Amino acid sequence: MKKFLFGLICFSWLIGSCAPVTLSTPATVTSTLQNVPVIDTATGTPSPLPSATPTASITSLPTIPTFTLTFDVRTIVTVTPASPVECPKENPELIADFSIPDVDFCRAGGSCYTNNTAEEILNFLNQGGTLSAVTIRLEKVNGISGVMGGNFILADLTNDSVPEFIFRDFSVITGIHIFTCELGKYYLFDALRIDPMDIRSIEDLNNNGLLELIISGGFCSGSGCISLGIYEWNGDTYRDLSDNNIGIVGPKSVEIKDYDSDGIKEITLTGEHPGSCCMDLMTPWRYKTVVYSWNGNTYSASYVSFDAPQKRFQAVQDADREALYDKYDFALAYYREAIFNLDLEWWTRERRDYEVKLFYDSYKTITPTPLPILLEDTTEYPKLAAYSYYRIMLLHLAQSRESDAGTVYNTLQQKFGNDPNGRPYVEMATAFWDAYQSTHKMYDGCAAAIQYAAEHPEILIPLGSDYHGSQSKIYKPEDVCPFR
Repeated sequence: MKKFLFGLICFSWLIGSCAPVTLSTPATVTSTLQNVPVIDTATGTPSPLPSATPTASITSLPTIPTFTLTFDVRTIVTVTPASPVECPKENPELIADFSIPDVDFCRAGGSCYTNNTAEEILNFLNQGGTLSAVTIRLEKVNGISGVMGGNFILADLTNDSVPEFIFRDFSVITGIHIFTCELGKYYLFDALRIDPMDIRSIEDLNNNGLLELIISGGFCSGSGCISLGIYEWNGDTYRDLSDNNIGIVGPKSVEIKDYDSDGIKEITLTGEHPGSCCMDLMTPWRYKTVVYSWNGNTYSASYVSFDAPQKRFQAVQDADREALYDKYDFALAYYREAIFNLDLEWWTRERRDYEVKLFYDSYKTITPTPLPILLEDTTEYPKLAAYSYYRIMLLHLAQSRESDAGTVYNTLQQKFGNDPNGRPYVEMATAFWDAYQSTHKMYDGCAAAIQYAAEHPEILIPLGSDYHGSQSKIYKPEDVCPFR
């Protein structure tokens, strides 16, 4: 069901995309903050901290997910090599005659597909046929134009000194098959995912002594998508270590590399960009990078980032996300971008509607009446800047820098205390500060801030709502203070 839903999502998301995105040579993942200017949060001597005000009651905080990996590479158990297995007695006289595409018929415009080839190969091998005979027959159609499939490779996936035969079939929706020899017989495992297109690589990703089979494919239109399967032998069958969750739409690059030099490789996918037209013109889109890391059981998403922000709300959301990863330096840089980078663009519901109207008008056969120039909504900046100051204050407190937090808190009040658009965020900061000063616990301060956000949900809308696009986070009260 997960595979079907992933394919359906890809198809729905990209059906309107106009320019396909092809896989490029994987690029090394680097920080998007290399050129972010470092600007002081405030200047001058810190003002005295406000006096403490008791808080009446503390609202229980919602549980938030943790993004810190707890897997310790020292716990890896290297698999002991298995005893050599017994395969069927071979009969070199047997001739391989399993189904393969008719090359002449294919070249004449006929079908280049066949079904049940994997099952026929299994029967041939269990009758004593040789792998050599199988590969010779498959090579007859390898590389023939129009024939999709027939790729094969030998690799010892079970660590028993007997290589497995791995085969990509000729079906319309291709499948990857693993032939494993055990107890004097060959068994067939079908590693069929969403139209797997290729055997990507075979390597020991998690450094446990077993090779993993990595296959890739996709089932999307337009810019396409990519989904990865990572199959490892568990002594009984092949388990997908990707948990059916490694994939991205609009793929740009895929890279498998040990980034932190701990002996375990990470998988990095970059994509989720709709191409050169259509969605780009209506909603904010950026290339997205997802890093999948080994957690001791499966490969799961451990880090998500985007290209450099173009809109002010994107800088705010990037900062909030980095704070969840405990990457406080990155978060601080993004908050400063939101405050000081005047080149960042504004984005409101009105601008989204305006961009959509422009897009559809461009496709009309009759020249539409020109739209009036849309003036910048100057109310967005004080809202996002005030929120960013508030979050910088939280970062300082999370790092036990209360004096710096006090400086930022006072700066926030001076700059936006009398601004009707920024004042609600000042009030939220004050609710936090008063509760924090009474106990010096982040939990208590966050409870007060979240309670304020719950009572004033309008302050969440500029941070992330439906009009910010599909890549945007939809903010809830608990998002304004995730520190526990």
